Amino acid sequence: MGFHWKRWRALSRWRERVTHLTIVYMCVVLVAFDVVQAGRRARKPRSALGWRRWEEALSLDQPGWCVGVLGNGERPRSDDLQRLFAVKERRRWDGLFYMRAVGVEHLRRRRGQLAANATGAPVRHPGLGRVTSFGNLRSEDLNGRHAASISHLLMLHTARERHCQHLLVLEDDMSLSLIPLWEMPVAQLAAQQLVAPWTAMQLEVKIIAFRDEGHSGGLQLERAPLNCAQRHWIPHQCMVTWGTGAYVMNAAGMWAVLRHFQVLGRRHIISMERVARTAFAADMGLLFAGHNTKVLWPPYFFEIPGSSSTVRDAAAHRSHEGTHLASAEHAIAANVQRAGACALQGYRYGSVGRGRM
Repeated sequence: MGFHWKRWRALSRWRERVTHLTIVYMCVVLVAFDVVQAGRRARKPRSALGWRRWEEALSLDQPGWCVGVLGNGERPRSDDLQRLFAVKERRRWDGLFYMRAVGVEHLRRRRGQLAANATGAPVRHPGLGRVTSFGNLRSEDLNGRHAASISHLLMLHTARERHCQHLLVLEDDMSLSLIPLWEMPVAQLAAQQLVAPWTAMQLEVKIIAFRDEGHSGGLQLERAPLNCAQRHWIPHQCMVTWGTGAYVMNAAGMWAVLRHFQVLGRRHIISMERVARTAFAADMGLLFAGHNTKVLWPPYFFEIPGSSSTVRDAAAHRSHEGTHLASAEHAIAANVQRAGACALQGYRYGSVGRGRM
């Protein structure tokens, strides 16, 4: 009897161990399955947040609407814009294009080429064939601000050649992460806001007061009335509302800018001498003016940290970097605060253009 009892106890312990191991194995399998499923669920919204929302928000499927990205390298610096162009290969976004910016060395090479009466397109940047009439400008007089101004003018020329009725320009360090907080696509915003005499709107802005004072200073953007159906805007102020990171311009605005800087009698040729004489920078005397340009607040875009500047002086670069970072922080905070306040009034911003619940 005792022998059988021992065998039964040993068999019971063996069964208990097998049962425990089975339970542990099943738990591991269930946890692994749940992790895989959670990963799939996490990837799906990200994919949806990618091209489907980008297509709607940036109006990439709208006829006559163009989105031009301006960058220094072979591809954009922003991860968002890199993914956008990766999706472009699978989608028919004919209005989306990327353009390499003009560097100072390109301008100087072009100046030397014209001085030597050479022919042919400049090496590496054929678009500079449109730039002539340097006047008394020497190669050493040309700087990063001149190169940036020419880059934006060539962007407008490209849009005109593509027959764009509206152009959204994004420098390649812009973030798209505020899109979930937009209340309408950018084409709808342009149709609502760009009514004569307004031809352009800055959708990203850099304000020195954000860095120095912690608020917008005399602009008093913090006191802007809350309107959940339409964002606040102010007229562009020279040397106050800086930034060409993101802006939208209609066909009338593009043609007015190009006409002002063209060589007389040569419709598609840019006068470098006139650019240098009348435009200190792309956002000062070139693209925007107080009588035709609005500044959106809160803005639709902000600049990713660590972006470069056209200035070469180290102290000036640090000053610019501080302004850029402070402006981005205030842009993000203003968007979040607005979305929260509007949510309390029955608005939701889970996707572009949903409006009131």
